[in-house]
Amino acid sequence: MTLETQVPALLFGAKPEVRDGVFVLVGGEIPTQLRQLGSVTTNGVRAIILSKVQADSAGLRYPFAASWITVRIHSSVKAQRLTDTVVSALDSAGIRCVVVAGYAHNHLFVPENRTLEALAVLTAISGGGAFI
Repeated sequence: MTLETQVPALLFGAKPEVRDGVFVLVGGEIPTQLRQLGSVTTNGVRAIILSKVQADSAGLRYPFAASWITVRIHSSVKAQRLTDTVVSALDSAGIRCVVVAGYAHNHLFVPENRTLEALAVLTAISGGGAFI
């Protein structure tokens, strides 16, 4: 597979998908019976991605409830400023997000009540590409 390096081409070819459900990121240890959907460790601090339903049932605290938008972009690590472009566009619309970058996809966690607005922003920066 050839990985794209040019940000405009990447954005035009991006295919976001909203996962069903509401999700949260929690820090620290979680009960082992909960199904972790992902995790990120930064400077020794681990954040776990869980469904909000699981977190609530376990009495876990979290900073915000989010929709999970996966943006399927096959980008090269040489594609500089891709994440900055997406985050800046969302920030300009007043939409905060948490980004978890994967090998072939970026995962955006946006406040659940701003999902449609986030998709509209992504559509605008893609030049009307495949964001519907």
